[in-house]
Amino acid sequence: MIHLLPYIEERINSKKTPEEVYMIMKFVTDSREIVPSTSAEFIGQVHPLDFRIVPNINYRNSFLPTVVGSMTENEEGTTIDITFQMHILTRILLVFWYGMACFLFLCGILAVLTGGLEKITVILVSLGFIVCGQILMRCGFYGPAKKALKRLKELLTADGSR
Repeated sequence: MIHLLPYIEERINSKKTPEEVYMIMKFVTDSREIVPSTSAEFIGQVHPLDFRIVPNINYRNSFLPTVVGSMTENEEGTTIDITFQMHILTRILLVFWYGMACFLFLCGILAVLTGGLEKITVILVSLGFIVCGQILMRCGFYGPAKKALKRLKELLTADGSR
């Protein structure tokens, strides 16, 4: 199912204990609030049973995923439930963006139905805003999210498998 705003839910089963998972996550994460430059793979907060991080990339990306994870101990090690989602302010901006684009689209349809055939431009422009917004958002989100997920799987599992 395709969602308006992208997100990924994933579960990683690790043979490592929750303490080992915590130490690994703490090692690869810089917890400073303002990080001008760091070599850490992630930036954010890591706690013994959960974490909230973002991948550290070398360029600006407003659609960068926020990685929220929780760790629970099981008989074989640790289960890590991870959700990749966009920052809340980015989500609010995008809901506003799509709301305005859909409003213009509906106004254009109404204008065409009432005899203003020249208003078809409004429909095409609003569709352009919707499509281009989706392309930019998904390219900016899924690339870093999949790369971060791959790296987390490598870090948290012994053989890199699920």
